[in-house]
Formats: sequence, C-alpha cells, structure tokens
Amino acid sequence: PQQLLASYQPLADALSDNLSRSILLKTSRDFQMFQQKIISEQYDFALLQPLFYPDAHELYGYEPIVQLAEPLSAIVLVHKSAQIHNFSDLDNLTVALPSPLAAVTKLFEREIKQNGVKMMVRSVYTKSHDRCYQAVLSRQVDACVSADRSFKGIPIAVQQKFKEVARFGSIPHVILVVHKRVSESVRKNAAAFFLQDKIVPTVVG
Repeated sequence: PQQLLASYQPLADALSDNLSRSILLKTSRDFQMFQQKIISEQYDFALLQPLFYPDAHELYGYEPIVQLAEPLSAIVLVHKSAQIHNFSDLDNLTVALPSPLAAVTKLFEREIKQNGVKMMVRSVYTKSHDRCYQAVLSRQVDACVSADRSFKGIPIAVQQKFKEVARFGSIPHVILVVHKRVSESVRKNAAAFFLQDKIVPTVVG
C-alpha cells in the first residue's frame, strides 16, 4: 500500500490544486477491504477494476469519469531460471494470485475454462501484486499471475528476474469513478483534469 500511495500522490496533489480543495489519498491493505470501503461508500473518488464497476455504479452510487484506454491483460510470470515455458506447464504447480476478487484472477480462471485445459493448479492468494512477485522470487510458489501494467511499474532490475510464459485477456482497464454525493461542478472539473494529455496513473496495483 505504501508504494501504491507514493505512486499516486503526485497525481492527487495535482488534482487537489486543480479543484482548489484538499484531496486525501487513501488505500487499503487488500482487495477485500477496498471492496468493503466501496460498498460502504467511503470514497469520493476511486480507481476500480472493471469487473467491480457494475456493482459500484448500480448499487453504491459511483459514476464514471475516465478509463484507461490501454486494455487490461493478465500475465503469468515465473523465475527466469524456471523450466516453465507455457501455460500448460503450470499443471500440478503452485500459482500465486493477488486476490480471489482481482481482475487478473478472474481472467486466469476464465483462461483455464475457455481453453478446456485439464489442469490441477494450486492457488495461493497473496493480497497484492507485489507479494505475488516476492513469492516467486523467494521460490514459495512456481508462478505468479499479475497485470501487465502493474508489472511494468516495478523496477527494471526486478523485472529482469522474471520471464513471462503466458498472456491472456483483453478487457477494459481501471475506471476512475466519483460518488454521486460530489457536486456536479467538481465532477466536471475532475473529468476535464484527467482528460488532459499525460494525466494517467503510472501504476495499477
């Protein structure tokens, strides 16, 4: 969470200046707690994974502002020295996933079903993408499923310790939403701010 906050703080500061009001940046220790905060409508603005957006919009009063144009793809990462070369090699291995609720987890499950692959995969939930990477590097698991954009956000030196053995899914990426209690003028100003060139998040956790 601290790395995530540090990544987004400059964006929050710029939005605060643009709206002429204080923006307090918050996150949660895992996906489940974040989801509960959305359900209890604690956030004024939030970045949502696409699979959770319909409920947030229809049930909890969140309206869309902008969405990353780049599609979300899931990637399977292994240690660069591992003798794992493709998706089917994961049979009978242990795979780390951020959370049962994460979009990449749903894409991974869908990939297994759609391809009719008869695989026995032991899943371990690490609560974050960073812990997923750490589990591979410490050899606690054989592979990690993450988001391509999240992986690109970690240091190059760390990226070079992995190899990608599979990539799948291409769904709409994260959506920035605002709660309906926020005034219409603030919503419009926020939308105009985020639609500026180069105003895009650098890391999706």
